[in-house]
Amino acid sequence: MTIQDLPGRRIGLGIPQSGPMDSQALETITLPGTGCKLEFHSFAVQVVAITSKLATVKINRAQVSMWACLTVSKNAILSIAGLPSPGFRVY
Repeated sequence: MTIQDLPGRRIGLGIPQSGPMDSQALETITLPGTGCKLEFHSFAVQVVAITSKLATVKINRAQVSMWACLTVSKNAILSIAGLPSPGFRVY
């Protein structure tokens, strides 16, 4: 587990500035139990992994596995819906 703050801190004394690697992900609101749908507009193929709390994950309505590298192409829709299980967030 790591704890991140935005935009990070510069402590000095030879310690580099720290903070989140992905500030957009850090700022994203925790969604309600209904889940979310994300449409990919990039020309490049994207590789993502969905981890943590159990969820139903689909790419263009086809169910895919969690905890694996998933390839998402341009105009594809990735949908994530949390399942009743221990945990609070899906990453």
